[in-house]
Amino acid sequence: MPINHKYRFNIDKLRLCYNQPTELFSQFAEIKPNTYWDRGDYKLHILGDEVEETPQQLQVNVLLNDNMLLGYFVFNNSKRYEGFCFFTFNNSALYEFLTTDGTNKYNLITLIDYIANDLNLTLNNITEVEVSLDTTINVNAKIRKLIKDYNNFDMIQNGRKVKDPSRKLENYCETFSRSRKRLLPQPTLYFEQTKKDAPLLRIYNKTDEIKSNGNEKEYITKWNQFGKTSTYRMELRLKNESIKEFLKTHRADRPLLDLIQDPAVKEALWAFFADRLIYFRADDGTPIRLIDLITP
Repeated sequence: MPINHKYRFNIDKLRLCYNQPTELFSQFAEIKPNTYWDRGDYKLHILGDEVEETPQQLQVNVLLNDNMLLGYFVFNNSKRYEGFCFFTFNNSALYEFLTTDGTNKYNLITLIDYIANDLNLTLNNITEVEVSLDTTINVNAKIRKLIKDYNNFDMIQNGRKVKDPSRKLENYCETFSRSRKRLLPQPTLYFEQTKKDAPLLRIYNKTDEIKSNGNEKEYITKWNQFGKTSTYRMELRLKNESIKEFLKTHRADRPLLDLIQDPAVKEALWAFFADRLIYFRADDGTPIRLIDLITP
C-alpha cells in the first residue's frame, strides 16, 4: 500500500500483570511510606498506606536515574489478586526515545524487563494495552462520509452487514464538544461490542485534545514528528482475553514484551481487531478497511 504522508503505530497505554513472590509484599509493607529505595540503576518510591494498618495493596513508583517516572507497581495482599502484582507505564514513558534500529525508534518499555528481574517478578500477561494509529489524514471525516454513503458502500459492523440505513447503529456513537452557541464540528467516534472487556475503538483529533489539556501531552507531538499538521488518532483498547486471542495465531517464539514492541506486530494487532469492529465494502466487492483510509 503506497503511503506518501506521515503515520505511526503507537502504544498509548500498557498495563502488565506479574507473578508476585509471596515475601515481596511483606518486604515493602515493612518500609515506612514515602520512602525512596535506591536500587542502583533505578529508584523505588514506596507510597504505602499510612492509615491502614494491614494494607491490601501498596503502590510503588519506579523512577529512573534522571527521576523520570517509568510507571508504578501495585503489589497485592488480597485473595482476589493473590500472587499477582500489576505495573502500569506512565504515559510519557511510552513516548520517550530509548534506541533505534535505524528504521524504527523504540521507547522505554524494554527497561521494565530489567526491573522485574531485579525484583524476582515474572511476566504473567498483558492486562491492557491501547494501540493507536496516528495519521495526518482526517480519518474522522472519511469514516463519517462512508457511513452516510449507503447507496455506494456496505457497512460491516462486528461481522454483520448493516442492512437498514434508517435503523439506529448499535455499538456506535459520536460525541461532540460544544460552545454555548453551537456544536463544535468534529466529533469523537466510538465503535465497540456489547460483551464485557471487548475491544473499543476511539477515533478523534489528537491535536485538539492535546491543546484542550494545556499541551500536557505535547511529547506525543514531538514523538510522532508530524510537524504542524493535525494528528488524527484511531485508538484501540484491548484487554487480556483479546490479546490472548490474537497471540494464538500470531505469536512467534519471542518474549511477549519484545513482540508487542515490534512495529509489524503492533500493526497486525491493531488491524486484527479494527477489521472486526468496522469496515466497508464498495459495490464491486472491494473491502475498505480503516487502515486503507490513511492514504490521501
